[in-house]
Amino acid sequence: MKENYGFVGKEFGRSFKPQGSDEELDHFGNIIAERMEGKRSGIGASEETLPIFESLYIDTLEVLEDHFTTTPYLFGGRPSVADFALMGPLFGHLARDPQPSLIMKQRAPRVFRWTESMNTPDTHSPEFADFEPQFTANDILPGRTQDLLLLCIEAAGESLPRTAEMYNSWASTRLDDPTDTMVSKDQDEPSIGTYSTILRGVEIQNQAGLYQLWTHQRALDWFESLSPENKNEGRAFLRQLNAESLVDIKLDRRLTRVNSHIALGAI
Repeated sequence: MKENYGFVGKEFGRSFKPQGSDEELDHFGNIIAERMEGKRSGIGASEETLPIFESLYIDTLEVLEDHFTTTPYLFGGRPSVADFALMGPLFGHLARDPQPSLIMKQRAPRVFRWTESMNTPDTHSPEFADFEPQFTANDILPGRTQDLLLLCIEAAGESLPRTAEMYNSWASTRLDDPTDTMVSKDQDEPSIGTYSTILRGVEIQNQAGLYQLWTHQRALDWFESLSPENKNEGRAFLRQLNAESLVDIKLDRRLTRVNSHIALGAI
């Protein structure tokens, strides 16, 4: 939205030319902003879907504000990989851009405080000085972490299985392409088609992006490395969330990266 563009454009320009003049920052910032604008369609952003995405943001803030009232991090008293993964969008896109940052500060000041704490080199949460710096025992999910997972699954849980299905169909027509063939030489995060989903009563047009599938491939590899007992425990938990399909994904051909571009792996 327009309230963000002045900041975002300058930030894009500054990242490209840190010591540039204001005119140079505007010039390069506009070029990058136009490129990034094209990515909105990939997540189904439109005038019709904007209220849905905003409602998901508000609901996420509500869940996290409640969680960070009693617990410093997602899994207890120390940050996890999940905290750093959450930090990417919550800080990089939302706590820095003017309008979503204002919403966060007004509605969820503890969440904003969490982004500040996450940006320090050491764990720094004096409001939780008596909280043991360790994960909760016995893999118990503290606070409202499970509610956060349910929100994530509601928003995007269908996208990975649908994209994998489209990819397998597409890859079956590329059997003669050798390993390391780039899916697209022009796009480093290519899409191979579109599909629609219904989110909170509104139809969303999604792009089947292979970057997300490539990153999920790492999670699938990790899951396959688990013992049968741990796999069963993981499946039982995902079943409670109606998300077992996320580990049932099978790629007929692996994905890899070549010069930062998504490429076909070995068959």
